[in-house]
Amino acid sequence: MKIETFKKIEEAREYAKIKGIATHIIEIESGAGACYICTKCSADTLRKCKPIPEIKKIVGDAANLAKEKYDGREDKKQKNIPGLAELEKNIAEWDYYQEIQQKMMENEMNDGVNPPRRPKKEVVETAAQYPIAAAYVKADNWSMASHYAKSTAGSKAKKRIEDGEDRKIVIAQMEKEWTAHCDKNKWN
Repeated sequence: MKIETFKKIEEAREYAKIKGIATHIIEIESGAGACYICTKCSADTLRKCKPIPEIKKIVGDAANLAKEKYDGREDKKQKNIPGLAELEKNIAEWDYYQEIQQKMMENEMNDGVNPPRRPKKEVVETAAQYPIAAAYVKADNWSMASHYAKSTAGSKAKKRIEDGEDRKIVIAQMEKEWTAHCDKNKWN
């Protein structure tokens, strides 16, 4: 397996065309820009064979860059959205409690003597304590909606809250965007 590295994808494609070979071109983003790796093997062969040290280094670098990008986004989100971790933890505790409670009620062999322990704090209390986090969670829930327009509105609002915009304005615009879509398409 031979590997060639190029700065532009056009160069990689031209190399493959001149040599008349089937290639697999991999794009790796680095701090200096994109780097294109041209290999003579197929993706299946690349998966089956043991990667050579150059590919291991490239894949490792790509994974490290992705992790750095993710960590940076998470740090920014935690900085701009105080209490988000606490609110998400509280929501998860209540979800778990309700799931265990439901299982207990469905189990006819359980007499209800040892019910699950309720979480100490209500989600509403945590949401009132951290309104920016509550707005972010609302936008996040909207972003997971099955309707494309609602999902898009939620995703945009989530990104804007992450960037530090005013939560009230962002949520109002998110709801306005969804209402406008519904009004426009109410006869469809």
